[in-house]
Amino acid sequence: MRASLEADIFPSLGSRPMASLKAGEVMAAIKKPEARGAGDQAGRVLQRAAASGAAL
Repeated sequence: MRASLEADIFPSLGSRPMASLKAGEVMAAIKKPEARGAGDQAGRVLQRAAASGAAL
Protein backbone atom coordinates (compact mmCIF):
# COMPACT_ATOMS: atom_id res chain seq x y z
CA MET A 1 0.00 0.00 0.00
CA ARG A 2 2.73 2.48 0.93
CA ALA A 3 4.58 1.80 -2.32
CA SER A 4 1.45 2.60 -4.29
CA LEU A 5 0.92 5.84 -2.37
CA GLU A 6 4.55 6.79 -2.93
CA ALA A 7 4.24 6.07 -6.65
CA ASP A 8 0.83 7.58 -7.33
CA ILE A 9 -0.19 10.06 -4.68
CA PHE A 10 2.78 11.58 -2.87
CA PRO A 11 4.41 13.01 -6.02
CA SER A 12 1.22 14.90 -6.85
CA LEU A 13 0.35 16.12 -3.37
CA GLY A 14 3.75 16.41 -1.77
CA SER A 15 4.15 16.59 1.99
CA ARG A 16 1.37 19.10 2.59
CA PRO A 17 -1.15 18.48 5.37
CA MET A 18 -4.35 16.83 4.14
CA ALA A 19 -6.47 19.70 5.45
CA SER A 20 -4.67 22.11 3.10
CA LEU A 21 -5.49 20.15 -0.06
CA LYS A 22 -8.19 21.24 -2.48
CA ALA A 23 -10.71 18.81 -3.94
CA GLY A 24 -9.29 19.18 -7.45
CA GLU A 25 -5.79 18.30 -6.27
CA VAL A 26 -6.98 15.14 -4.55
CA MET A 27 -9.10 14.10 -7.52
CA ALA A 28 -6.19 14.64 -9.94
CA ALA A 29 -3.96 12.46 -7.77
CA ILE A 30 -6.63 9.75 -7.62
CA LYS A 31 -6.86 9.62 -11.40
CA LYS A 32 -3.35 8.12 -11.58
CA PRO A 33 -4.20 4.76 -10.01
CA GLU A 34 -7.57 4.76 -11.80
CA ALA A 35 -5.78 5.20 -15.13
CA ARG A 36 -3.72 2.07 -14.54
CA GLY A 37 -6.78 0.06 -13.53
CA ALA A 38 -6.34 0.19 -9.76
CA GLY A 39 -9.81 1.46 -8.91
CA ASP A 40 -9.79 -0.02 -5.39
CA GLN A 41 -6.56 1.82 -4.60
CA ALA A 42 -8.06 5.07 -5.85
CA GLY A 43 -11.14 4.49 -3.70
CA ARG A 44 -9.07 3.85 -0.59
CA VAL A 45 -7.04 7.01 -1.15
CA LEU A 46 -10.22 9.04 -1.54
CA GLN A 47 -11.64 7.48 1.64
CA ARG A 48 -8.50 8.33 3.63
CA ALA A 49 -8.40 11.86 2.27
CA ALA A 50 -12.00 12.46 3.32
CA ALA A 51 -11.40 10.94 6.77
CA SER A 52 -8.37 13.13 7.38
CA GLY A 53 -10.07 16.41 6.59
CA ALA A 54 -9.11 17.19 3.01
CA ALA A 55 -11.55 19.66 1.42
CA LEU A 56 -13.51 17.29 -0.80
